[in-house]
Amino acid sequence: MKATIVDPVSTYSPLPMELIQQQMQYRQGVIDKNKEYLKNLITWVLDLKTKTTDKDFNDRMDLYNENLKRLFDNDLFTINSTLYQFEISIKEDIEKYNKRIADEKEAEIEKYNKKMEEENNPEKYFNTGVDKFKNKDIVNAISDFSKAISLNSNYIGAYYYRGYCFYLQNNFNSSISDFSKVIELNPDLPDAYEYRGWCYNKTDKYTEAIVDFNKVIELMPNKFNGYFGRGYAKSNLGDYLDGNLDYNTTIERAPSHSMAYNNKGWNKFELKDLQGALKDVSKSIELNPDNYIAWDSHAEINLNLNKINECISDCNKALELNPKISNVYFIRGRAYFRLKNKTKACEDWSKSGELGKNEAYDFIKKYCK
Repeated sequence: MKATIVDPVSTYSPLPMELIQQQMQYRQGVIDKNKEYLKNLITWVLDLKTKTTDKDFNDRMDLYNENLKRLFDNDLFTINSTLYQFEISIKEDIEKYNKRIADEKEAEIEKYNKKMEEENNPEKYFNTGVDKFKNKDIVNAISDFSKAISLNSNYIGAYYYRGYCFYLQNNFNSSISDFSKVIELNPDLPDAYEYRGWCYNKTDKYTEAIVDFNKVIELMPNKFNGYFGRGYAKSNLGDYLDGNLDYNTTIERAPSHSMAYNNKGWNKFELKDLQGALKDVSKSIELNPDNYIAWDSHAEINLNLNKINECISDCNKALELNPKISNVYFIRGRAYFRLKNKTKACEDWSKSGELGKNEAYDFIKKYCK
């Protein structure tokens, strides 16, 4: 059987022009929409760059801008899904950027809070104050202890150290105030009573000093500290006998206490027991040959015993140890005057006056004309 050949041309029916136009209009519409989409994406990334100065983020936006502009050379009809992927990617970068900025802000806040916590931590200033105190930087140590106290008004350690710093500066009233606060916070701390007692001694408040040293004795009955301080206060009130009872107790508890022997000897000097005074002060020097106060006392006693050369020798030793003791120049001047060496006497009295002993000027006025 012979096959029938079908003419393909005879089966072709051209699309109607109206349908072709519709397809063309549809294609152009897609292209226009994609073109507008593309332009909007470019405008978006450029606008995003104006929102921040962050280099990493802006570098990413520049890259998007370059890649998006290249799409104008592509078939705009088929790039819809590509544009959508760009949009998704940009949004992801925005989210990453926002998270990174939020994390950085959180870290900054945490860092700031930590810094503020440290700045407001009294322990920090107390520790730096102690370090400065150990390095003999007393002024800045006081500043740090004061800062610690401003952050914690009941910081007993800061009051204690600051009080001691004030004591070293001879700022005894401020020292009294700080040690009073220490005692308020801890009434059973003997050192606070002892330092405050010595501040009272240094400011001639001997009755108050005795009260504090009584408390030291109560808290530390087997130590010498309270007895020595109380003996000093009693002696300055003119109670030399009771003062020496306390110095005797001091020596019992601390047999090498050079100043206890010196002060005990001076009390005997005040009681006109010159030989007893000389014996005790000599013991003070034996225990501590560098005790210039004892050499001063020894010189005065020898002068009153009319041992002039011994007196001058004592004065020379005291001035060798401390050349700024006004009283020693005053004593040596009196010794030279007894030796009829008026020139040296007046020179010593002049030096004594320069160092603060006003009585020396009375002697100059009377004997150095």
